[in-house]
Amino acid sequence: VKLCSDGYDGKGVWNPQTQKFPEHFLNREIILEEKILFQRELSILIARNPQGEMAIGPLVEMIFNPLFNLIDCAFMPAPASAVTQTEAQNLAKKIVQTLNYVGVMAVEMFDTGNGLLVNELAPRPHNSGHGTIEASFTDQFEQHLRAVMGLPLGKFDLRECALTCNILGADHFLGKTQISGLDKILQIPGVYPHLYGKEICSPGRKMGHVTILANLDQSLQIKKRIEECLVVRGEQRK
Repeated sequence: VKLCSDGYDGKGVWNPQTQKFPEHFLNREIILEEKILFQRELSILIARNPQGEMAIGPLVEMIFNPLFNLIDCAFMPAPASAVTQTEAQNLAKKIVQTLNYVGVMAVEMFDTGNGLLVNELAPRPHNSGHGTIEASFTDQFEQHLRAVMGLPLGKFDLRECALTCNILGADHFLGKTQISGLDKILQIPGVYPHLYGKEICSPGRKMGHVTILANLDQSLQIKKRIEECLVVRGEQRK
């Protein structure tokens, strides 16, 4: 169940099977969607300029936080067969060409194990593409500017593998943002924190992200170290 407006970062989404009824859904216009059985969620970045030139970014695998319905981490490139990669690229190309879209778009998909289903379109730089800041020859933000200004698009290819982890406000705390452990994670090679400068922190609020440049196994190990060290929370316990 999804709200027709004001939905972002997992807000405005309700799973009746696992979550209690959210009061802010009362007297609101909603969308009911069929539940899809899928193996994982993928995203692919694509850029298109007014001349019709396109650049395809990496295929990204997204792992979601079950409590807050938003991305916990995203790995690029997603482990995928050549068939899956080609299908994702063709879907993205068809969408931006049909819409005559200009700019960067993230096309989010369900991998059913028997093909891909488009789940959502993000017509902008997207959370799943933040890893391109450190890992790509041209990051998604520069690519977006090139596209909307009608400039030649940059190379979207990856220079390194990357795992991007969202920094969420700690549960049970609300108020002025307090950050601890940043000095510890800055000592880890290949770790790049991005804090968004939000003055107020609440549980599950997206406060920044950390990108780790390493292969998947190494990245997941480093992710555990980061979670042990870095805490972002409000100053008062709820």
